[in-house]
Amino acid sequence: MPVRSRQVLVGDFAPADCDNYLARRLEADGAPLIPAPVHQVIARRSHGLPLYLDLSVMRFLELRRTGRTPEPTDFVRDEDDRSGSTLPCP
Repeated sequence: MPVRSRQVLVGDFAPADCDNYLARRLEADGAPLIPAPVHQVIARRSHGLPLYLDLSVMRFLELRRTGRTPEPTDFVRDEDDRSGSTLPCP
């Protein structure tokens, strides 16, 4: 019987893998919690980097915790902004 591994290969995710990760990482009643416009910005800006995806999910949760509804603009930064945010600007 083959052993099922939950190991993720090191490297960038393909666009489909980014979509799958974001859709499954946060769910409510079996549906993705991250709205499509936010999901699309996060996936596009991540360039497939798993760390960026995970940091973006944590930012999404933090915004909701403080009572804000996360918007796509919450995940877009000017590449010249060096304010020290935890989200990289790939």
